[in-house]
Amino acid sequence: MTGPNGGDRLERRKARTRAALIAAARDVIARDGSPSVSIQQITDAADVGFGSFYNHFSSKDELFEAAIAEAFEEHGSGSTRSSPASATRPKSSPPRSG
Repeated sequence: MTGPNGGDRLERRKARTRAALIAAARDVIARDGSPSVSIQQITDAADVGFGSFYNHFSSKDELFEAAIAEAFEEHGSGSTRSSPASATRPKSSPPRSG
């Protein structure tokens, strides 16, 4: 039976599963050094059922994009897209006096 906050509980559970999948993808890729890991490896690492993957992501690429976006957010970048030129361009510093 669903109580007045039952929908909230379901949404929290969905959010936890999605977060577990993203964290597992990041961990598996960092450990193995390759994005060629299988969805099964990711769901095993996340401790969720294989079918749960497709409740949250339509493909491994979509999961990886979410994982990359999360990593950018954690490291202070508000943008998940940047041009290569802006990534290598040094930040300007104020002129020195003296």
